[in-house]
Amino acid sequence: MNILIVDDEVIIRQWFAMMIKGFNNPNLIVAGAAKNGAEALEFCRNHRIDLVVTDIKMPVMDGLEFIKCLKDELPQIKTIILTAYDEFEYALKAIKYGALDYMLKSETEAGYLEKLLVQVYKELQEEDNPHLYKDDLLKIFNKQYYVLRNLCLSDIIKNGAVADVFARKKEMFNISIEDSNIIFGIVKVRPKRDMIEEEYKGDQDLFRFAVINIMEEILTERFANNCGFYYDDNHFVYLFNTNRKSEKELRENMIFVVNKLYYAIETYLKSKIYVCGTISKDNIGTLHRRMDGLFKAVSYQSFYDLDHLCIFEDMQLAYESDHFKSYSQKLAENLEANDVEEIRKNIEAFFEEIKNDKKVKPEEVQKISMAFLSMLFAKITTYMKGEHAIDAKSSIVPYEKMLTLEECEKHVNAMLEKLMVTLNHSCRCLSQQIVLALAYIHKNYSQDIALNEVAHFVNMNRSYLSELFKKEIGDNFINYLTAYRMNKSKKLLRETNLSINEIAERVGYHNISYFTKIFKKYVDMTPRDYRKQ
Repeated sequence: MNILIVDDEVIIRQWFAMMIKGFNNPNLIVAGAAKNGAEALEFCRNHRIDLVVTDIKMPVMDGLEFIKCLKDELPQIKTIILTAYDEFEYALKAIKYGALDYMLKSETEAGYLEKLLVQVYKELQEEDNPHLYKDDLLKIFNKQYYVLRNLCLSDIIKNGAVADVFARKKEMFNISIEDSNIIFGIVKVRPKRDMIEEEYKGDQDLFRFAVINIMEEILTERFANNCGFYYDDNHFVYLFNTNRKSEKELRENMIFVVNKLYYAIETYLKSKIYVCGTISKDNIGTLHRRMDGLFKAVSYQSFYDLDHLCIFEDMQLAYESDHFKSYSQKLAENLEANDVEEIRKNIEAFFEEIKNDKKVKPEEVQKISMAFLSMLFAKITTYMKGEHAIDAKSSIVPYEKMLTLEECEKHVNAMLEKLMVTLNHSCRCLSQQIVLALAYIHKNYSQDIALNEVAHFVNMNRSYLSELFKKEIGDNFINYLTAYRMNKSKKLLRETNLSINEIAERVGYHNISYFTKIFKKYVDMTPRDYRKQ
């Protein structure tokens, strides 16, 4: 299949040519490149071209005019268009002129491009079956129409729209909604694990289309003017017009819609939904003002697994509290002291208080949970050496796996169990002399202690203790003592009003200048700056 690349930017032409050549597919051949529609049309007249990949906005002759000319003069040549987010209308027109597909420049990936080109090649091989080709083309058109409609509606909601612009979009995308007296809401859909992969063969668009069909079917039962569309990250937006005036009637409308949605999506799509909707009427140009609030509300609702319907006007959104951040500080102290019982109690207390309160912002809980995971993981890695080293990839939990309070607690507790196993293993591995040496350091770090004293305390030769300490702890005596003192000084800087001179004395440094120098080396800032942050 001979391919022509058309774009006014030379770097884009070179980029696409390199990607296609990199596929090492003998059926995909880059036959040429052109910088505008006129040059491309002339090239097509003089060469055998099967597929054109073309930009829309170009000088001399733009992509739309070029595609129209191809359709009239060389209809056997297939076209795929390149577009940007602000070119939805052009993309739609191009598809109507016969373009097979479109690609967003900012999101084009090699895997998707190769799959698309191979599909076009197969279609060219099946040209002898016109009915099959027509059906496939219709499927492609419908899919792209659905995507463009979603992008258009999302753009209107995000940025607002004046009446004449909305009227034009309505006609173009067959949107059945008037621009005033609008009630709207956000539906967050949470599919059961692997459901999309199993039921929809991994086709996210097909799943989203099914959600939208259910939404619009239910809305149409009660409201003539309505629409639903995919927004992002399994969030969908519904809108409908209503002439109801009383709050009671508006609430009844909302409850009717949401309950029907809930049972239909749970039954047919095996998915759970959370809906946050308004009972205050808006016009199309003002919806975006409340969109961020609704997104935060539905995220809060799903994070704490609240009721499937929340009325936005009734909700008291979560507040931030520095109180919960103290759990991270307590955990750091417990970890430093290897106090297993206190570590567990601290984590249990945090999640118990969150469950009882349910007023902390989800992102705050997620942030603290991630901090817990990081601290627990860091503690584990200090003990797991050599062949016992922990597999970091299997232990790091991605943020997107902690979308609910239940998931946060589950992953933190799983890491806690790994720490327990690690500490048990570590305690069995440490010799009695090193356990005694550590205890001596932790008790006397504020004094001028030296390795000789510790060796005498554990009844060992100084050189042998130094060697054993490095082997079992993974660092030498001086570095371990200094790190321990720095951690203690950070705690005192955070939690007390002691002067820096007093803190230096308490952690074993009688020279303030030397203490400041060591602190800056380990913490990368002065004690004064650390206290201010």
